[in-house]
Amino acid sequence: MKPLSENQLAMVGGSLQGYAARGGVFTTVGEVAEELRTEVARFDRSATETASDDHLAPDGVQAKVGEQAETLGKRLDGHSSVTRAKEAISRRREEIEREIGDTIGAQPADENERQIAAEIRAQIGKASRPYDEARKYLGDAKVMNAILVAPAMLTGLTEDQQARLKRELLLRHHPDKTDELDALDSATKLLEGAVSSAKKLAHDRTQQARAHALQRLSAQTRNVRATGQPMSRHQRR
Repeated sequence: MKPLSENQLAMVGGSLQGYAARGGVFTTVGEVAEELRTEVARFDRSATETASDDHLAPDGVQAKVGEQAETLGKRLDGHSSVTRAKEAISRRREEIEREIGDTIGAQPADENERQIAAEIRAQIGKASRPYDEARKYLGDAKVMNAILVAPAMLTGLTEDQQARLKRELLLRHHPDKTDELDALDSATKLLEGAVSSAKKLAHDRTQQARAHALQRLSAQTRNVRATGQPMSRHQRR
């Protein structure tokens, strides 16, 4: 069984590497790619050696590589670099939410403002098309906060419509923060995808190792028939 190529290893976390150039929290995210590839490469070297072990029959190869793959999976589930990156993303998201709090999500300061917010939501909800009515006030922070700080149904909106309004408001007032939030979301998905890809690759290598061992055993069997030399006891196990 041939070791994984650099291109194959790059499939594990490779998409994360581009984040490193952005700096800040994304440097941490970018570094995860190399660490995950290192973990997978270490597993692959061991699996490749096991697949070529003349002392193991195909089932033995599959069992041993399977144990190695399971160990890798457990390491990846709690991998320190992945955890560190996710924590960094979470902290940065919280920072951004605080930075945009003056535009989105400011809670009414007193009972009078809470009543006004409730009246605003009621008026929006009475419109024949609440979403279109709400969009008219994208430039009015007080109206938009009243809409966004309460459950969507109180304004006659769906949750999806409320989320779209929030995004439109962000794009209007904080386009740079919107871009960063999108990048953070993508980075989180890629982190999870990289771990899943590594696990799948380890599973596939387990099957490949057994197939390689079967080919090796078949070749040994043909050699026995050709030479008349019996296989050793460990080759038959």
